[in-house]
Amino acid sequence: MDDSIQEEDEVVADLRKDIKLKKVYLTFDDGPAAYTTKVLNTLAKYDAKATFFMVGNRCKSYKSACKKVANSSNQIGCHTYSHAWLNGLDAKGIQRQMKKGKKAIKNNSGTVAAICRTPGGQNTKLIRENVNMPIIAWSVDTRDWEHHNAKKTLSAVKKGAKNGAIVLMHDLHKTTADAVPSICKYLKKQGYQMVTIEEMALLKGVKLKAGKVYYNF
Repeated sequence: MDDSIQEEDEVVADLRKDIKLKKVYLTFDDGPAAYTTKVLNTLAKYDAKATFFMVGNRCKSYKSACKKVANSSNQIGCHTYSHAWLNGLDAKGIQRQMKKGKKAIKNNSGTVAAICRTPGGQNTKLIRENVNMPIIAWSVDTRDWEHHNAKKTLSAVKKGAKNGAIVLMHDLHKTTADAVPSICKYLKKQGYQMVTIEEMALLKGVKLKAGKVYYNF
C-alpha cells in the first residue's frame, strides 16, 4: 500500500474514534512569525491542531517555524507571496502571487500548500478563477489584529464557536499567542475537537475544489 494512503487511512481511523465530538477549525494567517512556535507548543499541549496560512515572503526569515509547522500534525496553506490585495491585480498577477507564495512555502518548509486564504477574504470571480486552489474563508472573525487583546480574542471564539466553525486568528501577534491556551481549554471543555482543514476533508470524504470558497464545514 502507498505510504501516503496508509497515513490518510490512519488519520481517518483516529478521527473516527472521536466522531461524536464537535469540530472547530482554528486557522492562523500572516505568519510565520516570532510567535508561531509558541502557538504550536500550546496546540500540542492540548492535543489540538490548526491550519496556518503563510505569507511566502516571510518564510525565509522564519524558516525554523515553517519547518516546525510542517513537521507537526498541523497544516500549511498559502496566503499569497506578499499579502497582496488580489482585487487590485489582473489574472497573471493573481497567479504570480499564488505561485510564488507556494514556492516559498515549499522551499522553506518542504510542504506543498494545497489550500489558500486570500488576504481580506477577497473572492471576486477573477480571483476564484485564478488562485488554482480551494479558498478557505472563515465564520468566526476574532479581529485579533485590530484590538490586540487576548480576552477579546477568547470572547469572540466563545461567541462564535459551533460545530464546523472556522476561526480566523493571526500568529504574528503576541496577544493572540497568549489567547490560544484559554481558547483550547474552553473548546475542549465544550466538547470540541480542533482539527485541520485537511483532516476534515478526509473524515467527511469532501473533495475541496479549486476556486470554491468555504466558510465553514
